[in-house]
Amino acid sequence: MIHKVPLPNKLTDFREAIRSEVLRLGFSRAGFTSAEPLSPAWQRRWERWRGEDKAGAMRYLMRERPRRTHPRDLLPEARAVLVVLAGYYDGDHPGAPDTPTDARAGKIARYAWGRDYHLVIREGLGRLGDWITEHYAEFGIGEKPVFRPCVDSAPLDERALAVRAGLGFIGKNTLLLDPERGSWSLIGVLLTSLELPPDAPLRDPAASCGGCRRCLDACPTRAFDDAYRLDPRRCTSYLTIEQKDAIPSDLAAKMEGWALGCDICQEVCPFNREPLTRLLPGLAAREGTGPWLTGSMLDASPSGKAFQRQWGHTPLSRPGLKGLRRNLDAATQSRKRVRDSVGSFTDHPSKGAKE
Repeated sequence: MIHKVPLPNKLTDFREAIRSEVLRLGFSRAGFTSAEPLSPAWQRRWERWRGEDKAGAMRYLMRERPRRTHPRDLLPEARAVLVVLAGYYDGDHPGAPDTPTDARAGKIARYAWGRDYHLVIREGLGRLGDWITEHYAEFGIGEKPVFRPCVDSAPLDERALAVRAGLGFIGKNTLLLDPERGSWSLIGVLLTSLELPPDAPLRDPAASCGGCRRCLDACPTRAFDDAYRLDPRRCTSYLTIEQKDAIPSDLAAKMEGWALGCDICQEVCPFNREPLTRLLPGLAAREGTGPWLTGSMLDASPSGKAFQRQWGHTPLSRPGLKGLRRNLDAATQSRKRVRDSVGSFTDHPSKGAKE
């Protein structure tokens, strides 16, 4: 069988058509890179982190195979990697519930206000794959492409691929930062057999945190060993999601009212002074729990099964009812400590001042 070989300009045209479709589906940005292994520097960084044994309860991160730096371990036919960003900023946290029944309340990180992002992004990537399958022949490609979507749960370093695809750089808080759009976005990856031309990594001098260390100084649990070095075992996001046992009392006291995740290192970041406003609809607060976890929300689900029926489509399902009750107790107590020490409870500003 003779396969028609696509011309280079046709591949470039198809890449741009795919990028346009990504935006039409509601994602914020799209970048392309090769499916070659990540650079030795990224591989050394990953192996060094594994050697420090800071994964805590996240033992899945310590598995050696498949390798997180080798996309073809997940799809041997892969020739290109499409990286998409899904915006999730849905405004500032409103004031805490002020009714007696909701005196127990804790903040939910913005990524978790709507539906479970794994489901939302995977659905979008599935629709994108369907679109590519419908249109690949129009661009002179003779063999039906194959895909594999990866949304956080696959053993792949999505942030490193996003950097290589030109979508940003890694900030001191270890998150992907876009110099113009900030960090309020989630990452999805589509491995594909299509040999699409790659985008260039950022070379802009602005793609750097410079001397800023607001995120490091603002972290209430002191989860950063240093710039670019996060100890997840001290991070509020880890403590409220991945930690299975009781939260250590010294850390619970410093959680500043967070019951699921934490946004502080993003709220103080100068790159987020004008938050990305392109919101993937499924991640909007109206699709899930919204910004606050309250006692009445949990009391309405007396059993784990009832809780899953109510909130199983949201990120609340990860810690589950038992974990959220623990989190809510810690969040309520830490909010009280903040109020008692400063006279009122206020959020960090969501738009950092420009450096």
